[in-house]
Amino acid sequence: MNRYFILCFLSIQFLYAQDQSAFAEIEKTKKEFMKVLRVQNANISQAITSLQEQNQQLVQSIDGQTKIILDLQKKLQSSNKQVILLSKEIAKLKQEQLNWQRGIEKAIDEESKSRVASDKRLVEVLANQPSRSTTTETTSDAEVSHRGVYEVVAGDTLSMIAKAFKTSVPKIKQANGLKSDNIYVGQKLKIP
Repeated sequence: MNRYFILCFLSIQFLYAQDQSAFAEIEKTKKEFMKVLRVQNANISQAITSLQEQNQQLVQSIDGQTKIILDLQKKLQSSNKQVILLSKEIAKLKQEQLNWQRGIEKAIDEESKSRVASDKRLVEVLANQPSRSTTTETTSDAEVSHRGVYEVVAGDTLSMIAKAFKTSVPKIKQANGLKSDNIYVGQKLKIP
């Protein structure tokens, strides 16, 4: 039994020694693992801190971009209002231009009708006037009264009247004491 006891004791000591060796190995591995875990934990903490800082920067950047976008939206709304106002002003100016154009066309039409009427009167007056003698170059008072008096109508000019009566503007001006070429509707002119 002694042998058996010794053998058991030796086996236990051997197992104990192996367990101690294994336990020491486990403790060593555990310490290394804990060290690695601490390093990884420190790295993860640094990464989290870095990500939090980046996140904060991104939030600030987004806030800045949001403010810029809001400012741009306000400017765009203001620009849209200005475009609307300018469009209304352009429409108003186009309407005014159209009204002016219609007024000018009407005035031209009235002037044209007035000239046609004036030309008809000149033709009538000329048809009723005796022909002028070509033997004398100067016009006497007798000739002036002989040629008659012409009443100015809208659209008449001295040169047009002179041409119609086959005389000159200076002669009409001299016969009527005119200093300029200005005449008015209803004015009575002696025709030399």
